[in-house]
Amino acid sequence: MFPNRLGLPDLNDEGIDYYVGHTLEDLLRKLYKQISRELHFISGHQGFDEADHQQAISIARQFAAQLPTVRKLLDSDIQAAFEGDPAARSPDEVLVCYPGITAIIHHRLAHILYQLGAPLVARMISEMLTLLPELTFIPGAQIGESFLSTTAPVWSSAKLQ
Repeated sequence: MFPNRLGLPDLNDEGIDYYVGHTLEDLLRKLYKQISRELHFISGHQGFDEADHQQAISIARQFAAQLPTVRKLLDSDIQAAFEGDPAARSPDEVLVCYPGITAIIHHRLAHILYQLGAPLVARMISEMLTLLPELTFIPGAQIGESFLSTTAPVWSSAKLQ
């Protein structure tokens, strides 16, 4: 989501499109496999099921189509946290150092998958946050933009819609 900030250390403007395209393709293939496994598990079919395969492809494509919108929301979350914390020195610091940002990134991605019909994969993503036990979001919870717009970063006071 943030290749210029969290990508390879020697990433430059000339290689960024390739890096993003390659990384996105790889991750979407892995996501498709997980969604396919979820759908296969839910369906209870013994063998390969073409309908599950097509639905998994559709969910992965719809997820990918929403990533630019999610990126804009995350930018607003990062900016809100930066503006709300007088100790923050830059939006990049907020991105890489604030556990609330990690939580909201996971939640926004999980929420999309939940809405698209992959609740188990969404739950798995949200469960990855158990390393930050005070930061828990239910994949079905809908969170508006500029989520972290507080006067100080108080991660436990979620504004849910």
